[in-house]
Amino acid sequence: METSTSSATDVNAPRDAAALFRTHRLPMTRLAFILTGRSAIADEIVQEAFLKVHQNWAKLANPIGYLRISVVNGCHSYHRRRVIEERHASPDVITGGWPADDARDEMTNALATLPERQRTALALRYYCDLVDGDIATALGARPATVRSLIRRGLAALRKEIEE
Repeated sequence: METSTSSATDVNAPRDAAALFRTHRLPMTRLAFILTGRSAIADEIVQEAFLKVHQNWAKLANPIGYLRISVVNGCHSYHRRRVIEERHASPDVITGGWPADDARDEMTNALATLPERQRTALALRYYCDLVDGDIATALGARPATVRSLIRRGLAALRKEIEE
């Protein structure tokens, strides 16, 4: 299990930004995809996050945690921009939420119906295997809020899948 308490001096911590990129690019891209539903957007967000890590490498005590927070924040920014674009777009331009795709499984469709913070909390818990404190740090929330988001998100997923 990966926690945000690991530091650059840990035995398992990457020794340089290139090692971090090799070991965490795919997991972070998958996380961004879970949070945005779009692979091209996920790739872009992860690239920007790695650039931030590289620029701040010498100052980072926990590059993995910084990377994860950067990816989550990039996904939040994407959703904020999308809401603004949809608000100001003409009706024929609006494509809605995640694109329709018959190949997506039931869980992906159910996750797409959740509010962004619930989806993020669930992805960080069950995909990244993080504890409440680490999720709270990534979301900028309290651990009790994280527990509530996860509980409500799971309840909504159960309801969505049962329908």
